[in-house]
Amino acid sequence: EMDLTHDDPFSTALQRLQQLQGDFAEAIQRSELDTWTFSKEVDNPELQGLARIRGHLDFMAQQLAALGEIEEAHKAEKNVVLEKMEHARVELFTAIDSAMPNISHETAIVQAALEFVELPGDRERLRS
Repeated sequence: EMDLTHDDPFSTALQRLQQLQGDFAEAIQRSELDTWTFSKEVDNPELQGLARIRGHLDFMAQQLAALGEIEEAHKAEKNVVLEKMEHARVELFTAIDSAMPNISHETAIVQAALEFVELPGDRERLRS
């Protein structure tokens, strides 16, 4: 049984992801309320962007949790999950990047998610 103590980078990352999931849930509620209250349009690009990012955050959290549960003995299994994890991270980065132009109110939360997920070279890879 793998011990996920608080100084473990996996548990630290998972805690941060869970915090972001909660923040995005609140941001989505605010955005929904704004849409229903002020907007005549049903189509809210900011809300759609937030929801997409939230979906990718959820997927990444699932991968990270799965990774934490695999014992060291299962290296092959760990590598498969690590690949999925990296795929989830890139998808999350891409979702944030494409949502950015539509984010007008929830900029701080989206920026926090970006800072959490972005690695050197991501922007260059996306633009190439």
